[in-house]
Amino acid sequence: MQLFGCVQSSTLGEALVARYEQLQEEHAQLELPEISLEVFCLIDHLIWSRMIDLPDNNPVSLVPLIDFANHR
Repeated sequence: MQLFGCVQSSTLGEALVARYEQLQEEHAQLELPEISLEVFCLIDHLIWSRMIDLPDNNPVSLVPLIDFANHR
């Protein structure tokens, strides 16, 4: 969390702290000793960074390889 010192007193900082608190609770509830909290957070970030909001019946979708869309 020390990386967020520059946004700590902003609404972004508050949202990040709330999200990490939620992830800590989820990690504790799942009782996965082989996966550290840090790795659990990285997995969460990896998945959510590849989500895309699509219209119609699928409000949120995971699109494989979407991160290559901005490369030539």
